[in-house]
Order: sequence, then structure tokens, then C-alpha cells
Amino acid sequence: VYPFEGAGCLIKEVYLDDDDNPSDMVTIFKGVIDEPQEIDLLSFQCKLSSMMFQKDKQWTVAMIDTTTYPYAYEDVGKLEPFVYGSDVLVPALRVDWGAKTTLKAAIAAGQTTSIELSDSGRFPASGTLLVDDEEISYTSISSNVLAGVTRGVNSTTATGHNAGATIWEKQTNYDSLIASHALHTIGDIYAEIDGKLLRVTSGVTGLLSGGKHYLRATAQITIDNTIDGIEVTDNITIYTTSLSNIVIYPNGVSGIWTYENNAIDNNLDTYALDEYGATEAINITFPATSYGTIYTQHFHVKYSNPSGNELGYRFNGAGAYIWLADTGGAASTVQINLSGGSWDTWIQFANVDWASGSKLYEVWKDVDYAAGMVKVGSAYRTGSMVNTSFVDRFHAVVDGYTDYGSYGESGTVIERPDYVIKHFLVQKLGFALTDIDTTSFAAAGALYDTYSYAFAFSIYDAITPSEFINRLAFECRSTLKYIAGKWYLDVIPDTAPAAVKTITASELAGQFTKFKFNKTPIVDLQNNLTATFKRDYTGLLASNSDWLLTSQTSDTTSEGKYGSYPATLEFEFIRVQAVADSVLEHILLERMNPLLLVTFPVFWEHFDLVEGDTFDIDNLLYSGKIFYIEKFSRIDQFRAEVQGKEWWV
Repeated sequence: VYPFEGAGCLIKEVYLDDDDNPSDMVTIFKGVIDEPQEIDLLSFQCKLSSMMFQKDKQWTVAMIDTTTYPYAYEDVGKLEPFVYGSDVLVPALRVDWGAKTTLKAAIAAGQTTSIELSDSGRFPASGTLLVDDEEISYTSISSNVLAGVTRGVNSTTATGHNAGATIWEKQTNYDSLIASHALHTIGDIYAEIDGKLLRVTSGVTGLLSGGKHYLRATAQITIDNTIDGIEVTDNITIYTTSLSNIVIYPNGVSGIWTYENNAIDNNLDTYALDEYGATEAINITFPATSYGTIYTQHFHVKYSNPSGNELGYRFNGAGAYIWLADTGGAASTVQINLSGGSWDTWIQFANVDWASGSKLYEVWKDVDYAAGMVKVGSAYRTGSMVNTSFVDRFHAVVDGYTDYGSYGESGTVIERPDYVIKHFLVQKLGFALTDIDTTSFAAAGALYDTYSYAFAFSIYDAITPSEFINRLAFECRSTLKYIAGKWYLDVIPDTAPAAVKTITASELAGQFTKFKFNKTPIVDLQNNLTATFKRDYTGLLASNSDWLLTSQTSDTTSEGKYGSYPATLEFEFIRVQAVADSVLEHILLERMNPLLLVTFPVFWEHFDLVEGDTFDIDNLLYSGKIFYIEKFSRIDQFRAEVQGKEWWV
């Protein structure tokens, strides 16, 4: 059927022996047809493109627009996000928050005329507005001016408002898109207000609708902040919100652990160390300053302990120790909840196995409380005593895609790298499960299981699929290849595997052909590596880093021989220290020394190796070295060029 640009094309080869007996057919290419060229009466030519080239060209992503989301406001033009892995704190996009503008000029408490908005274009012809803590209804708008105004509706109080005050359309619900697909779970929900995250305990819930996950708020969340000083003399009542949340940092540490102050220095990379080989406790204390009645205290603890050690905690040095999970030496962050307690409740840690090696990186807490206000005297004030801040957006800790049985383990979160890659190839790019080489993916998955490799990330920005999947493979020390219609995922080992074949000069294509050798330039070395990882998706303050954690490694032998060649990498999909350290150590092996390169021609129809296969060569200069095929290119009808690279160990 013409036109056929973009049609799938499968090329197979068959060989005839001297008796014209055909071999089995072998698939050598699977891709798509481009436009016909050099057309005449009898023939034309077609170029072919790889499947991934076509997928990149055809890649489309759903965006936040007013066609799909008629009531979206500030997040129009952003990508509908998708999430993989566990415990990812991600922002939700505001797809139905109603109209938003500001007050053109200040208004008094009883004013019902000449109330002008900066821009009323998105507001309904009649309805209710929310400004600070007051709701104002109106019956019409003309040239940004409200008419038929009623102040202080829905049991709110009419007050004066300053020019520039934020005005929202009052709605029954406020919906935010948190994922373009069903999430496995939604955990703690936070409101971002004035550049801070405050945990929401009621009024916002997860909502699955149309296969997408939303956060639905039943009201605009606000916080009232005192912005003027007041002098108290007699009979005054101060208003406050019913429930608040505050972060409290330690004010002291005691015990005999080494570097104890590292546990409260606000640095997640330093740690206090238990190296005494006995039951030695470390105590983390907090200030007694009271902000009101405590509901729940959330202690955040980053720690690690060697395999088999039991690190426990208890509050105020009383009662039995409660054991933390064994991290096997890797760093882990947990949240310990305590109902009630006092503002100076302190926490004690100890290892009662009489074994050293436990590390305490950082401890802090956030507290849900009801603010207690004392009514004492009257006050003199100037200006506005209270400034109302609206929530800017909601965030939530989520688990991403669920595996429903086709990618790994049914009912679990998709987070192991081979499951993530397979899911993306099938669900996002449209490949069939039969296009996945099950043997190589299973072998890769076995290693990921051994070292507990897991991805956790959210995608909000535009991506190029081919670059994206190659980056996924890179961050789990693997290669991903599409060969003859099949996807292969291969973990790159730290040491060279045995050579599949020895190549001699007699196997080279053509008379007088030979092996050609080069080395990677010294200036391309990287022997002092730093990787930032655990992406911060909240974007709260300009001073915040985009990355929450760091891994570092170097090779002193290489630095002593060649000098220091530092480099910084970013791991987009890794969130666990042990995984980042493992991948970075592997990258260092490949980059810390110059490597030998070899190029040679072969008759491709007799050459049975493919990219990634290992070989050695029968050559006086470099016999015995192990290489792997980095690139295999057909030169013409008979010959191909092989480019090999030396294994680093």
C-alpha cells in the first residue's frame, strides 16, 4: 500500500552452500522504511532507519493543556509526570485550582463597590472569591470590576485587604495531578507554603480517576503569619490555625561515640561512629521551647550498621530498646513516630551486641502540634498584624508503577532496573514482550538482586527515549542493545570474562591487512570521581541543591602516575547510597587508566561475534590481552570493520 514511509521492515539473510542447500534464515535488521529515492520507471531505492530512530521521532508525551484540563492554571505546558520506584517525594501539578489573580487596589472591611481585580479573564461570570481568610461573593464582573458584592460569606469575616493580595476562585475541590498513571501507593502529603514543606494531616487525599492519580484538597490551605510587633496591656485574643507542623533540630549530644557532634551538624554525609565494642549509648537532646500541644513527633534518623549488628533506640533513656533494620553497612533514613511526648523528649541509641561499627549520620524531628495562645491584655498595633499565606502546591511521597505480572513480580513496585527498562520499552515505546531477550534480562536481574539495585525517580521534563534508556542502563553498570529485532541487557562485569574467540591475522579480510592499535588519550582519564544522586524534585528554595546525596571514589595509583583528573557525574535514577557507590566504583575501573584500542577488517559473512563479545588476538605486541567488540560496521558487500576496546581489569 503506497505511501509506505514508516512501515516496518524486517531483513533476513540465508546462505547457500556449494550444493545450493539453504541455511536457516537469520534476522539481521528490524527497522522502518524512509522515503523512496532515485525513482525511475523500473526501480527506486529506500533508506532504512533503526527502530529507536523512529521511536525518537514519533515520541510524544501528554502535556498539561487547557483542552485536557480546562481549569488548569500555572502548570499549563508542563509534562504529565510518570514515576518509578519507592518513596519518591514528588510535586503535584495544579490542573484544577480555579482562577488566580491579585487585588488591584486596597479595600476596606465594609467596601462592596469598586473592587477591582488585576485580571478577571479566567473567573466565572458569578461566584465566590477567596482573599486572605475572607470569602467574597459576586453576581457579575465587568472590566475586572466586581458587581453585586457580598462580603464575609460562608461564615467568614469581612476585613481590609492590601493591594496585591492573592485572590483565588473559591471551589469545592482543588485537584492536582501527581502521576499520569495509577500509583502503587500515596504516603505522606505535604503543602508547599512560602518555600517550606508542611505535612498535611487532613483535607487532602489521593484520587484515582481515568487511570491517573490526583491529590484532591477540599479547601485552599492557608497559614496566618504575624508580621507586625504588638504591645500587650489588656484583653486581647490572637487567632491561630488549629494544627501546625514545625521542624526541631537537636541542641545537644552526649555519650562516648567517636565524632558525636557529626550526628547533629546538619550534614547528611558525616557521622558519629560507635567503635568501642561494648554497649555504649549516644543521646540526642532537643530544646524545651514549647509551641503548643503536641500531637505526634516524627524523628528522622539517617544511620547504618554492619551486617548482624542490632542498633536500637528508646526515648528519654527508659524502656526496652526498639531495633532498627539491619542495613548491611549501607546508609538508610527512617522515620520514627512518637505520639505525644514533650518538646524536649530526647532519643537514645545503642548497640547491645557489644559490636562496633554502627554509624549515626543525622537526627532531627518535625512535630504536629496545636499552637497554644495566651490571652493577656489589649494591644496597640499599626498596619496588618496577620499575613495569610496560601499553599503554592502539594507534594506527596509515592510508590510508582505497579507490576501487574508482565515485568517481574506481580503486585510489587517496579523498581529493579531490568523491570523498569522492560516496562518502559513495552508501555512507553510500544515494543512487544517478545522483542525482549529474556535470557540476558534475567541474568542482569540476578545481579541487581544480589546487590539490591533499585531505581526511584519521576519524569517531568522532556526526554529523548534512546538517550533515556541508555542512561538507565549506564546507571546500573549495563549496556542495552537492539540487535536484529531483540533487546539485550548485559551487565558489565568488573573483570574481563574469558575470550569467546582468538582472532588471527589469517582471519582478516584482504591481503596485507593488519591489526591497528591506538590508546585512549590521557586527557580523557577520570581517576577522581564524584557523583550526586537522590534527585530533589521539590524545588523548594533557590538555595536548595537539586541533589540530596553524594558518592565519591578515586584511585591513588592512577593519580600518582598520571595526576588527578576529577569528574562529577549525576545519577538521575539512583536514590540509595550503596547503589551509587557500587556503580561509581565500576565506572572508575573503566576510566582511571589509558586503554588499548584495536581496529581490523573481517569478512563479515564468516564472522560470528557481535557487539559486546570478548576476544583476544594472536599478535606479537598484545597477545593475551582481552578486548570486547565496541562497534561492528559493514564496509561493503563482503567486509566489516571491528573496533575493539581493552578490558580494564
